Amino acid sequence: MWEATLDSKGRIMLPKAFRETLGLEAGKRVRLYLQGNSIIVTPPVKPEEFMEKMKGCIKEGSAIPKVDPLN
Repeated sequence: MWEATLDSKGRIMLPKAFRETLGLEAGKRVRLYLQGNSIIVTPPVKPEEFMEKMKGCIKEGSAIPKVDPLN
């Protein structure tokens, strides 16, 4: 478990080990999710992953996707 300090603008510095593991560099975007009392930080979905997740998501004549392709 790691701890970080929130600055006056609401920012935190992710530990270097986390950034390296997720392949995050300065200027890269991340996705944030609230899960209960926790904040989940993930790298954005790569276009290839998004397209793979979209396969079969929407069927002809269906207005509502069967799954959320971004989760």
